[in-house]
Amino acid sequence: MILSEEFGPPVVMYRDDPALREGTVTAVMSTINFQRLDPGPGVGLVHPDRSPVLFWQPGRVGDGELTTHLIGSQAQAMRAISPEYERWVKRVMGWVRRRGTKVWGLEQGAVRPDLDVRVRTVSAVYALPGALRLLEGGATGVD
Repeated sequence: MILSEEFGPPVVMYRDDPALREGTVTAVMSTINFQRLDPGPGVGLVHPDRSPVLFWQPGRVGDGELTTHLIGSQAQAMRAISPEYERWVKRVMGWVRRRGTKVWGLEQGAVRPDLDVRVRTVSAVYALPGALRLLEGGATGVD
């Protein structure tokens, strides 16, 4: 999790949080996360719709494979957290797009047929220069 304290601290939700009973995508995903992670008593999870954080899952390199790094906001409406937070997320994502090369996407024109990129669940994959060199050298990109 990446936090910019400029926007305030993350908001924690607990198992008895009313937000888990709202019937929203956030409620469903948070319920699944509580079941999967099973935090102990008094331990909560970051509320994605109220916390000014980016979630980051670093990828790995090894055995001819490069797993995707995942970064982004899980908020259903970033502006609802704050307009400044929404701008911050857009700046971060813009940085990746400007410095990376799009190597995979849902639209056919975004697919690089010369690269072995095998992903299922994302709408776009941008390879930063080091990752692009690995992919062009024959590594397989996976999620």
